[in-house]
Amino acid sequence: MNKTINSVIIQWAILAIRNICEDNPENQKLIAGMHQEGVAISEVLDEMGITLHSDIDNNSLKIVPLDSLRNNSNRNNSN
Repeated sequence: MNKTINSVIIQWAILAIRNICEDNPENQKLIAGMHQEGVAISEVLDEMGITLHSDIDNNSLKIVPLDSLRNNSNRNNSN
């Protein structure tokens, strides 16, 4: 998946979160209290050929093409 598509997905997600939080203290409080518990496994993401990966400290979340993971796995197994 290219960076342009990832950028559009992120922008739409930000807009959606903004819209559900605008003038809604209850939703703002709910989101402020959230914390990351891990990365969800999703059939929808699999069908799109992507997955989510977090860094070691769970400080960032990235959209990663499944092909790149398969290629890295194949390289690691051949060593």
